[in-house]
Amino acid sequence: MNGYGTVEAIYRQLGIGVIKKENGERIIFTAGSVKGGDQGFQDIEEGEDVYYRVFNDKIDSIGIARDVWKKHDGGK
Repeated sequence: MNGYGTVEAIYRQLGIGVIKKENGERIIFTAGSVKGGDQGFQDIEEGEDVYYRVFNDKIDSIGIARDVWKKHDGGK
């Protein structure tokens, strides 16, 4: 599944973040899933809009992103 949402929280020391979709569902992402790797993860801020792709599997009904990139990057 592909989509977009807003970064709700970033836990930099843990290397994870949470994306909130328009419908209220949440997607978890890791530093390794962000375009640009660790630097890309550091550049993402709470409140920023991002695109994402998720794995088919979920953990306790929460999606896990495999690719995340800033919406203003043109979806590349």
